Amino acid sequence: MELLLLTLLVMTVSGSQHSATFKSICSADRECSRYSRDPHCATRCRGLVTRFWNDTTGLPDATISRFYEPRHPATTTHCIEDVIARSPTWDNCRRAELVTNCYEQWSNDSRLAFVPFTNLQLLQNLQECIDILRLGPDIVSAIARDGILSCPEGRCLFRSFLIRSGLYSDSAGPILDRITVQCVSGYGQELNVQNFDSCVAKLRREYGLDKCSLAARVVVECLQVNLDITPSGVGFLPYGVYFQFYPRTAAALIRYKLESGSLK
Repeated sequence: MELLLLTLLVMTVSGSQHSATFKSICSADRECSRYSRDPHCATRCRGLVTRFWNDTTGLPDATISRFYEPRHPATTTHCIEDVIARSPTWDNCRRAELVTNCYEQWSNDSRLAFVPFTNLQLLQNLQECIDILRLGPDIVSAIARDGILSCPEGRCLFRSFLIRSGLYSDSAGPILDRITVQCVSGYGQELNVQNFDSCVAKLRREYGLDKCSLAARVVVECLQVNLDITPSGVGFLPYGVYFQFYPRTAAALIRYKLESGSLK
């Protein structure tokens, strides 16, 4: 019943990478033309559909770089500052159009880019994995309480969630560009590719590490990204889910607990 409610609330996402979905500027504009008849708000709709526009801040997120490339960053920054100075935050449609015009568009409007999941979509992915793995409420509650790495079931749930979300494969490991987009807040600032590759190689050499443990530990230890399950606070939702970047100090603490035996 809970999964049915989620399915009714969340639009099912499609794509060749499990639940991951990909859109281009052209496909987003076609989609928006069906939703809205207001041509003055088309750019804002495009930004919302592809998840680069933020109505709260009245500014685009860093993920706008998937579609727009400023050839002269200093000029683009000055342009955006000018828009902020003369455009009120409440007029999101006009502001989205003006800010987006500060960027130069990619030459190929049909280029497909990964669209990050909303929290509800992440929750749907998680619930599907819970159902596939046949995890009971007591086990899920224990994972939520003790952490995703605290038990084999939690690590397998994390691996299933990553694969289901199109963010990981056993053969290729983490798909960095998609995780960067999904964890736009802070992620990528500390990533050193050479250190990341070394971290992954070290874990792959670790004796007796199963697929679930490898996937979970690579993402947490090498990327400082974690999955938290929390009480939802909303009656019809079983729990909340947060997939996000953590500072290196938090990842180091998790790694210390693993090495000291605090987490099994």
